[in-house]
Amino acid sequence: MLAALAFFAVSSNLYAHPGFTEKSVLLGRHKNGEKVYRKSIQISDDKQHIAYISESRDGRVRVWVDGIAGESYLGVSTPVIAPVTNRVGYIAAKNGQGMFAVIDGRKGPIFKKADSLVFSPDGSRFAYRAMTMDGKVVAVIDNIPGPEFYNIKKKPGIIFSYDSAHFAYTAINMAGSQVMVKDHKQLTACKEIASPVFSLDSKRFAYAAKSEKGWAVICDKKKGGYYKAVFDLTFSPDSRHLAYLGKRNANIAVVKDGEEIESAKSAGMLFFSPCSNIFGYLMKKNRAWHVVVNGEKGPAIARPDKVAFSDDCSHFAYSAQIGKDWVVIKDNIVIAKNFKKIRYIDFLSDNRSVIYVAVEKTGKQCVVVDDKKGPLYDSVGIPVENPGKKGTFAYVASKKGKGMTLVIDGKEQKPYRYIGIGVKAEGKTFSFAQQPFFSPDGKHVAYPVKDEKGRSFMVVDGKSQEYYEAVSEPVFSPDGKHIAYTARKNNGWIVVVDGMEGKEKFAGVIWGADIVFDSPSSFYVLVLKFPGPSFYKLQVTIH
Repeated sequence: MLAALAFFAVSSNLYAHPGFTEKSVLLGRHKNGEKVYRKSIQISDDKQHIAYISESRDGRVRVWVDGIAGESYLGVSTPVIAPVTNRVGYIAAKNGQGMFAVIDGRKGPIFKKADSLVFSPDGSRFAYRAMTMDGKVVAVIDNIPGPEFYNIKKKPGIIFSYDSAHFAYTAINMAGSQVMVKDHKQLTACKEIASPVFSLDSKRFAYAAKSEKGWAVICDKKKGGYYKAVFDLTFSPDSRHLAYLGKRNANIAVVKDGEEIESAKSAGMLFFSPCSNIFGYLMKKNRAWHVVVNGEKGPAIARPDKVAFSDDCSHFAYSAQIGKDWVVIKDNIVIAKNFKKIRYIDFLSDNRSVIYVAVEKTGKQCVVVDDKKGPLYDSVGIPVENPGKKGTFAYVASKKGKGMTLVIDGKEQKPYRYIGIGVKAEGKTFSFAQQPFFSPDGKHVAYPVKDEKGRSFMVVDGKSQEYYEAVSEPVFSPDGKHIAYTARKNNGWIVVVDGMEGKEKFAGVIWGADIVFDSPSSFYVLVLKFPGPSFYKLQVTIH
């Protein structure tokens, strides 16, 4: 729990540049002696808003939202920024008088205690758990408390349906039974409740309930069979099907739409395709594992990896270990084998070709499409398909003593010491994924590099841009005509747009923020400056 701040202003600086204009909008400035809790900093999903906690010298805390200081309190919870609406909420405690929710600066009813604030998926509603002054616990939805209970389980807490119209939580009544509550209506009271889940269309609701007979899954008020345990409740993306696993005696059963499909000593990894036309699971029989898809059993394997689907859901593929070797299986048929490991697998946009990174028995790596191998390297990054040219892709590869190179359509580009080095957020250095960045139209490709002299720079369409102490990952405009990134120069950071440097200097990009284009010719990024610290929204307009 935390504290205050004292000064804020809605000032801004404006810098003109031959190619673009920069405008810094103040989102919070702090005096000496004030403490900003770095771990409390929250960035909105659109990367446009910031909320955080500060503490003043007297030990009181407050929440700041886009430069506006909230009231000071004895304690506050980490702020939560709602999706879509960007509403901000938190729980506050004031002078030992109780706790309450603060939503968009407005205080809710006072309770003895409160916690676990959440927003609905559309950001229009909110909920939290609270204890009344006489010790009862209630779920509070939009500041309206529900029925009183002995307690409400903190995990999973209060959950909303995907359309935000419904909510559910597990309560414990005065008799000690657990109660499934939906929209404040008590559905089932029993020994234990687990795994409440809404379907994606928000029309269906399922959960597991334990009674003297065992565990049963209840979906749409219909109860399934009893098991020693049930787990992995999974709705299909189209919401028409519900699958789960049930343990009975020494076997695990796969249950779909209330009916047992198959039972064996072990099972797991339930999955639906994004189109819901494919249902599969992992099943162990006769000491071997099989991936079963739409009732068809795949080859015997030791263990599988993640299942990938084509965009049209007409095909599926996965990598698996058979004996000591790794193989690639498409539509339950082995299409490539004798690998030491498969590091990545997916489909190309043609919906037919499987692309993956394979490690040979020698330790060398290559990118493979179906069964056609590319050149061997000491290491290979994740391949990225060109969005403007289906079936073509690029990846970063390295050879010992020769550095790293970008491979585009099978052709090696100029080698560098390292591809992918970046510095982000308050000067902390790390390596992001070693991959190229295509423009949305696929006409341009960029990637950050570091050369033998330790200089960092951006390579765009094979041409090196200015040298810097560090550069961030590049971001293209929606129309692909502009590229922007941040760079460190003389121990300060600037934005670089189409190779031109900005004049506005800052200490770093706020952790969790990124460059975001809000039009083909403008973008923004949340940055940090000192002394202070001070937080700004840097807005850039390209001429």
